[in-house]
Amino acid sequence: MNNIGIILASGLGLRYKSSIPKQFAKQNGKPVFMYVYDEMVKSGLFNKIVITIPSKKYQYLIPKKAISIIGGKTRNKTIYNVLQEIKKFKPTNVLFHDAVRPLIKAKDFNLYIEALKKRVAVITVEKITDSLYPSINRENYQLVQTPEAFNYQCLCKYFKADRYFTAIYQHIQTEPHLIYLNHPNYKITYPYDLFMMEQLTKYTPLQLCKPDLVGHRILVLGSKGGIGKALMKELKKYKCEVDEYTEDLRKEFYFTGYDIIINVSGVAYSDKDGVVENYDEIMDVNLKVNIRLLEGIKEAGNRPINVVLISSSSATKGRPNLTAYSASKVALHSIIESKAEELAKEGIYVNCICPEKVNTLLSKKLHGDCKPEETLTPEEVAKAILSYADVNFGGKIVHLRKGMV
Repeated sequence: MNNIGIILASGLGLRYKSSIPKQFAKQNGKPVFMYVYDEMVKSGLFNKIVITIPSKKYQYLIPKKAISIIGGKTRNKTIYNVLQEIKKFKPTNVLFHDAVRPLIKAKDFNLYIEALKKRVAVITVEKITDSLYPSINRENYQLVQTPEAFNYQCLCKYFKADRYFTAIYQHIQTEPHLIYLNHPNYKITYPYDLFMMEQLTKYTPLQLCKPDLVGHRILVLGSKGGIGKALMKELKKYKCEVDEYTEDLRKEFYFTGYDIIINVSGVAYSDKDGVVENYDEIMDVNLKVNIRLLEGIKEAGNRPINVVLISSSSATKGRPNLTAYSASKVALHSIIESKAEELAKEGIYVNCICPEKVNTLLSKKLHGDCKPEETLTPEEVAKAILSYADVNFGGKIVHLRKGMV
């Protein structure tokens, strides 16, 4: 089966009002369209990937393995140009996706290719959740998005470049198969969309699972705290070897032979205790120890190895009266985002659990009494940590919120 993926990146984005077309703007340091390209490559489903561009001016941005095609004056003319250009590759199926919908995942593409084994047209739709004016029954309508995927021969038979259709499926005289994605698939239209997308691409919802820890050798740092004790108790349910390190982590520590290392140690002081006076200790324990840990793992040579670190929702927005503590957690996120991809290539998978307020002695010291109905339990956090203790990916900062565990 010869599948061709097509990224539509030739629009000018007039509503975006920028000298740089939105598809080429940087999202967390990476051009928006490259998020789509990377996921297409990762899927392994496409024999060729085509990227349409507004003009040769943007050719330098296109990966060498991709095929670039200059777009037409309209979206339909661009699609027509693509269909003619790729004829020489004798495609079976074609899948179109907007360059400015960067939340698509590699696994999503398989849904469309599989559906094309039985249907000639597959489109993405989303149910309408807002009210409509004038008032009509929203149950009779759905929003059409990309990806849109088609049998190539069928699409070529019916497609006309001079028709004013906003969705490709409208050209084909058959009912399409509908796919509802189970995650956001937003489109960047205005500048604020880009900033929203930067946050969404970093967001990882919790996916609880019971890991297979049989035979693993695990090292737990910070096992004497509230989360640490809950973690040690939870680990007793598994047939694995567990060691704990309870010494001052600011001193030299060594480890060999472990394939899972979990660090739940941490320290916090309120601003009333002294921001400057406690800054070094907070940064040493919450940040520097983790940097040393990752560097030590690289030198130790154990592969593959999983590392799970603990953060805090204070990293999402600095908390009043917790200046240094919040800063240490923001910095920890930055370290993970900067190092995770590089480390994963070496078989070191680093992920981080980011809970909101947890009902521990440390929280009570900082905030006073913690209402159980408003706080996570150490046991909930422990289960979340172990869900990411035996995985083959890194760089995830997993957010935990009360009621969502």
